Amino acid sequence: MRDVIIKHKQILEVVILVKRRIQAVISYCSYSLIVALLLLPLLPPQPVRAAASIEYELLGTHPQANAQATAVGKTLHKLQPFDNKIYVGYGDAAANTGPVELNPFDLDSEAFTGSELQIPSEEINKFRIIGGKLLTPMIDKRGCLVCANGYAEGPPFANRTPVSAVHIFDVNTLNGTDRWLVGSSDQSVDGAHVWRSENGVDNWEVVQAETNDFINGSEQYRWIEVLNGKIYMQAGDVVDESWQQAPVRIFDGENWTTGTNEIISLNNKTIVFDNKIISTTSGLSAFDGETFGEVTSFPGAAQDMYVDGEYLYVLRTNATLTRTNNLEDWQELGPTVNNASSVAVYDSRVYIGTTASTLHGSITALPTFTPDSQLVSGESTVAPLYQTRYGTGGYVNISASSIAVDSADNRYIVDRGDIVKLAPNGDYLDTLDSSNMEDFGEGASEIFIDTNDNLYIPYGYGVKKYNLSGDLLLEFGTEGSGDGEFGSTPSSAVADAEGNIYVGDSTNKNVQKFNSSGVFQLKWGTEGSGDGEFGSVGDLAVDSNNNIYVTDFINLRIQKFNSSGVFQLGWGSYGSGNSEFLSPTSMVVDSNDNVIVLDRDNGRAQKFASD
Repeated sequence: MRDVIIKHKQILEVVILVKRRIQAVISYCSYSLIVALLLLPLLPPQPVRAAASIEYELLGTHPQANAQATAVGKTLHKLQPFDNKIYVGYGDAAANTGPVELNPFDLDSEAFTGSELQIPSEEINKFRIIGGKLLTPMIDKRGCLVCANGYAEGPPFANRTPVSAVHIFDVNTLNGTDRWLVGSSDQSVDGAHVWRSENGVDNWEVVQAETNDFINGSEQYRWIEVLNGKIYMQAGDVVDESWQQAPVRIFDGENWTTGTNEIISLNNKTIVFDNKIISTTSGLSAFDGETFGEVTSFPGAAQDMYVDGEYLYVLRTNATLTRTNNLEDWQELGPTVNNASSVAVYDSRVYIGTTASTLHGSITALPTFTPDSQLVSGESTVAPLYQTRYGTGGYVNISASSIAVDSADNRYIVDRGDIVKLAPNGDYLDTLDSSNMEDFGEGASEIFIDTNDNLYIPYGYGVKKYNLSGDLLLEFGTEGSGDGEFGSTPSSAVADAEGNIYVGDSTNKNVQKFNSSGVFQLKWGTEGSGDGEFGSVGDLAVDSNNNIYVTDFINLRIQKFNSSGVFQLGWGSYGSGNSEFLSPTSMVVDSNDNVIVLDRDNGRAQKFASD
């Protein structure tokens, strides 16, 4: 199989090929990817396979985690290799299921060998290695509200409780000698606290505190990281009862300064890699000490992260693993194990923790690092989100959620509600928004342009049809479950060569057909998993014969119908193999009537013959 990698300017060039004859919508979830596999040879419902997977074996079940009373408590939240052992975080702070035992998996005896320390915390979910010792903060001290709190440290392992606090979420050092703790004191309007000991042992002082106008004890510093000789931290929930962040606070060893107000992380899942603070915010995000933004090359949503040498490993929420050496080039390492929740790498072996308290280890070697841009025959990938300057027009920072092309090959990209218009060479032409679009309301999330250059936008409980000058030509639909009614904003709207309009309704689990004037013609579908039934109605596409294709990310399949709604064909099931999906979110039919499906959580696109 021939793999096509399309980046930056090439991405939108490929969209032209897809939509020159059938102007189908490529719909996306937030911060998703543009399909870039249009020249792949066809497989008759057999897609291109992603990179080979690593195989795993069960190493054992953590006894104390498995004995927890809640599903959260049983989950292995964090893994930390140390001293030829794998230390494990578990517990449920919300349900107060502590205390917790520091019981690692010993790699010599290949067993959980017993508790090295009982920690008076409801949960463990963070580890640090500082000065040759392993530290873990007491994120929710057991048996009291405000009391002596701190961290566990060893070997030899002991509990250190040098400050009075409700929560200690993270611990770190700036110079190797000092110690920093961050959390919440719940004692005053300055609830979010940062403590420091210059010698790491005693004389702890509050060095930062954030004011909360509504004192509820949830104002907290959740993370603290060291980057380029400075230490960074940020408090949240400092305005009212919802998360409102304070600025990033920065200390360089002598002076304090204030940084961005962007939310770097809502939790303590932060890590330093490639001279940036990485967090699981918005899929995966990076902060270089001054600017913060999404790592747009990362496909999917992050569950856990681990740095081993030159590589950042990211476990996705769909239990697949990927790695990078520069935050730009990613290598797919395939599915891990069911219910994966945490990842670590030690001595070239991958370790996976699960929500079922089990620990797994890889039994096949890690492959040579081959990023997506160097994939070879038999492998596949998708292009990264187009989020940079395109051409010479000056439009910057596009975050595409839908794309369409008109008869003149101009591109229309939905960018946070507005529609950005680019020339065929990529130059910025215009922005379609409330200033030039009649009754534009809150804007667009999905768009479709038909062969007559009519623009369709799902909105509210219906669909609006415009010409490209922004004049509203037609709108139809209302709330409900009857003919011409929708249970929520339609998931997608497309038009065939005759001008008929097809609209997906994921709430009512059906597809409705209207004529070019918006008059209801027919509908089909009901909730279920049989032929013509839907668990969800996602993206719609239409081919040159007016057949309609519908993605269903609940039943994990694609269904094909003729223009009368009669079922023709269906394919797909759960998995990462050929004709299998984890989240078939978006779809397009190219000019040869091939169906290309974007599977976000598998991080790939698959190309199918339409018959």
